[in-house]
Amino acid sequence: MEYTHSIVVVDDKGGNPAKLHTQLEPIRFDKDMSMAITSISHGEIYNVYSGNNKIYVNSTTGGTSAGVPGQPAHHVTIEQDPVVLEIPVGRYSEPYTLLKAIDSVIRDRFGRRFGLDIAFNRLKGSTIKVTPLNVLIYVAEKINPPWYLIGVNKDIRPNILLEIENCDLLSNIVPAFLYVNIVENSYINGKLSRNLALVPLSLKGGCSFYEFKHPNYVPIVVKNFSDILLELRTTAGHYVPFNSNCKTVITLDLKPINRAM
Repeated sequence: MEYTHSIVVVDDKGGNPAKLHTQLEPIRFDKDMSMAITSISHGEIYNVYSGNNKIYVNSTTGGTSAGVPGQPAHHVTIEQDPVVLEIPVGRYSEPYTLLKAIDSVIRDRFGRRFGLDIAFNRLKGSTIKVTPLNVLIYVAEKINPPWYLIGVNKDIRPNILLEIENCDLLSNIVPAFLYVNIVENSYINGKLSRNLALVPLSLKGGCSFYEFKHPNYVPIVVKNFSDILLELRTTAGHYVPFNSNCKTVITLDLKPINRAM
C-alpha cells in the first residue's frame, strides 16, 4: 500500500497561530504507523501575554518608624486585597522597557505619587535602580508574573531600592509542547497527553524557521483519520502567544513502525 509520507499544516487565516487544523482525504493504514515533526515556521512571539501580564499591587501610606533601630519603616496598605493590574501584551526587548510599562499602569491606577522611580543611564552601565514609590508589589507565590522575566521572585517592598540588570529579553530560545490528536499518549509531569514533540521556538523578531535534523517518531493510535488537530503550548499550558503577522507552518512526516526484532 502506498502511504502519504508528508503533511504540511498551515494555521487558518485570522485564527490562533498556535492552534492548527487540517482536513484531509480519508487516510487508511494497513500497518502500524508513526509521526514526527520535521520543520516549523512561525511568527514572532510575545514575551508578555495574557498568561503572564498581571501584577498585584497595594498602595501604601507613608512609612512610620518601626521603633527599632536599623529596622525598616512600617507601611500600611490602603486596600484590603491586592489590586490586579495588567500591562500591555507585547514584545519587551529589555527590563527597562518592561519596568516603564509597569510604572505606567501603576500610576494610571493610583496617581502620580505612586509607581516606580526608575534610574538608568546606558552610558554608565547596565544596572537599573528601581525604587517603588508607596506601593507594595506581590511577586512570591503568584502564578507566572512578568517579574520572573527580569529575575525578580520576591515581594517588592515600598520605598526600598531594587537593582536589576538590563539585558536582552528576546535573544533566547523557548520550548513549547506540540500536541497532536492522533498520536499515542505520553506522560508530562505525571499527566497523560498527546505530545508529539518538544519544539524550540525563537524569540527573535519577524518569522523564524527550524528544521529537525533527527526527528523523533511517535506511534499513531488510529488506523484511519481525515483531520489532524495540532496545538503549540507553553510549558505553563498556555497557547504560545504568537503575533499573527506571520503564519505558522508545520511539516509532519509519516513512516511505518518497524517492529522487527
